[in-house]
Amino acid sequence: MQRRTLLKGIGASFLTGPVALLKPSVAHAIEPATCIAIAQAGIAVVRMFSKGGPDIASMIAAQTEMIKAMSAQLGVIDQKLGLIMRQLDEIRQLIEGIPTATVLESYRAKILGVQQRYLDAIDLYSATQEREGTQAAQRKYADHFERFVIEDLYRARSDLLSTYTSFSLVPLVAKALWIETDAMIMANSDGELISRRLRQYDEWFKAVASPDDKSGLPAVMASTADRITKLRDEASSDTKFYCANPWINKGPLCPGNDDWCRGEVMESKIYIENALAVSTEFDGDAKTAVLEMVELGIFAQDKRPWSWKLDTKKEEVVVDNFFGAAFFKQEHNVDVFTLTECSKVPTAVPQREARATELTKASLWWIALCGFEHSRTSSLSFIEDKLVKLAKER
Repeated sequence: MQRRTLLKGIGASFLTGPVALLKPSVAHAIEPATCIAIAQAGIAVVRMFSKGGPDIASMIAAQTEMIKAMSAQLGVIDQKLGLIMRQLDEIRQLIEGIPTATVLESYRAKILGVQQRYLDAIDLYSATQEREGTQAAQRKYADHFERFVIEDLYRARSDLLSTYTSFSLVPLVAKALWIETDAMIMANSDGELISRRLRQYDEWFKAVASPDDKSGLPAVMASTADRITKLRDEASSDTKFYCANPWINKGPLCPGNDDWCRGEVMESKIYIENALAVSTEFDGDAKTAVLEMVELGIFAQDKRPWSWKLDTKKEEVVVDNFFGAAFFKQEHNVDVFTLTECSKVPTAVPQREARATELTKASLWWIALCGFEHSRTSSLSFIEDKLVKLAKER
């Protein structure tokens, strides 16, 4: 039953709603909670493949222990399924160039069907293994795995992999990789055949990161990184906002009306505002996800993504039209006589606040993209590890 929890967790949220080929210009609009759900699924895949596992021969005997170790990390994905489902309509508005929802649902259903048969077979296998030993369980269920799991999964994922190259499908394909590899080991399949299947996955995981694909993962990550830099520069530039309140006549400069001292004294309150976006830690699930990704080495401690908030400082300075104006210009390099009246111009806060909000959303999308990328590279590492072990056992 622990294995059942594992496979329900890994990739469940993605099987219900791929977010493929998201337009870089609008990808940040995805709900923050959805980005975190994607990141958490990515963390689950990374943890699942973080250890290549023992050699092929001893994997069969070690299945129960391996599943126990991974189930704790993967169960969180199921908790996000409802959230992803509620966001599907929004996500699909951002999708470009991928199959229709009906087609995607068809693939999802096929793989879920295989998954259920796999889970049922594993339950039977495990029970027999406990009673009669590993060899007896393998003799009894090898053909079952081959006929009802491996063949059906091969057909479904082969069609998917040959037709669509979308980084949003990485968690789904990673799950298929795990099931197919595990089932072939349980069925005692030929090592050369396992290697051939692994190489097919290897080609696909590399294709979704092709540098020549403008909709591929590297291109989307690069555009998102550029957007974050641009927004950060806009939101955190040290540019103060100035405006002047109405000038008030305070009377003659010299009450005696001496010929050498003429003129009216005018005063105004100059409003100064400095609204800067400053980085701060995420909170809640986002903070947990970022810290886990730091733990896994996905982010360096000093380069992890941040949430952003506006730090606004305000002050008013009373100046007159004589020495006060001159001193103000000397200190601020601003001519008070050219300032717009405050009642006629909005402050800089709303625009800066909007930039800080966009920056936070873009950072969350970056977290999700890193989840995709490290799911992909972890899958490739798993494949490489298994290919090496298979080669040694020939």
